[in-house]
Amino acid sequence: MKVVIIGGGSAGTTCAFELRKENKEIDITIIEKTNQTEYSPCALPYVIGGEISDFEKIKIYTEKDYKENNINLILNEEVKEIDEKNKKIRLKDRELTYDKLVIATGSKPYIPKIEGLTEYLILKTVEDAKKIEKLENKSIIIIGAGMIGLELGNALLNKNNKVIIFENQNSILPNMLDKDMASELEKLLENIEIKKEEIKQININKLITKEQEYYFDHIIIACGTGLENLNNKALYCGDCNYITEEITKATIKSHLGTSAVRQGKNVANKILNKDTESIPNLNNSITKISDYIVGSVGINTNTAINNNIKTISAKYKGTITAPYYSDEPLIVKLIFNELEEIIGGQIIGKTEVAGRLNLLSLAITKKMNIKDLKTIDTCYNPASAPIFDPITVCAEIVEKKVNALKRNYNANK
Repeated sequence: MKVVIIGGGSAGTTCAFELRKENKEIDITIIEKTNQTEYSPCALPYVIGGEISDFEKIKIYTEKDYKENNINLILNEEVKEIDEKNKKIRLKDRELTYDKLVIATGSKPYIPKIEGLTEYLILKTVEDAKKIEKLENKSIIIIGAGMIGLELGNALLNKNNKVIIFENQNSILPNMLDKDMASELEKLLENIEIKKEEIKQININKLITKEQEYYFDHIIIACGTGLENLNNKALYCGDCNYITEEITKATIKSHLGTSAVRQGKNVANKILNKDTESIPNLNNSITKISDYIVGSVGINTNTAINNNIKTISAKYKGTITAPYYSDEPLIVKLIFNELEEIIGGQIIGKTEVAGRLNLLSLAITKKMNIKDLKTIDTCYNPASAPIFDPITVCAEIVEKKVNALKRNYNANK
């Protein structure tokens, strides 16, 4: 069997190595249009900011790894045509035949339609990151206050740049956080200047809004990504694919590394005629911005409203240890549906965020309710964990809200 994989990122490379792990005879070819073997795109802002010392450190595989696993790697080549009828791929000066075709080409940055926006930088590849890494002592505007925009903004501040981030929605990280949690994060990110103003026009090195004019040396677009129409009969995985969100069952884009790797494995299993793993897509997301770790899982309140899901929620500000040992903060928000099942969680802190997010992911998958979360048997040590975990305390607050609503309802009957 001949398998051709277009795209050498996380999904495509995972698919290739998974195939090779299960079958030593399959003829596997990866076609990658850049000169890079698989690396971690999520790490690019941290290399730019100096938290990771070198781009080489974020490589997952070297060319030697592909060779040792008998995977034919073609770099710096772009596919010109796919002939589905004859199962052929045409490159610049040659053709390849295939039995199975996998497309893992990733997504394209979304560029907003702003009058005068003609010159800008993006952060998608190592080559993009190397251009941005050279910026020092400059005035930089970033359009988009999602994960990439905020991570990149902090990285560029570390290189003595003046940075302003623009967001056209009414809060930062709009796909992750509710407005109240985003406001908490903004208070903590005192060193990052964020403007929620609509951009009217860009005139050479001047950005114009209704309120003000801002001068800049460079502008960077970080407004998310878009997907092209997926029309042919190939197997798709990674950022060029859609997923089904578990709670709303909506078809959405997911640009998480975890999703890409799981899809790559599942595509390999399909090719091998093996059962695929059904893993709930809960958009369990986490990022580090300045000194803070921010994460969310499940859906936020806006998504619930847009899908006609009634919710009740609460927010709690606690600490990660006994308060007399350390005052390091942890802010937790929990969102439940009208059946009192957990459907979303958001956490902000300096440490101890990832484990709690994963706990909430399990809780959502198992449809745990308010009482389940309130009564979790949590550990305690003054230097390691508070006697009342912020998640259980937050669940108790929600329970009190529910009980108050029930009392009011019964009193008004």
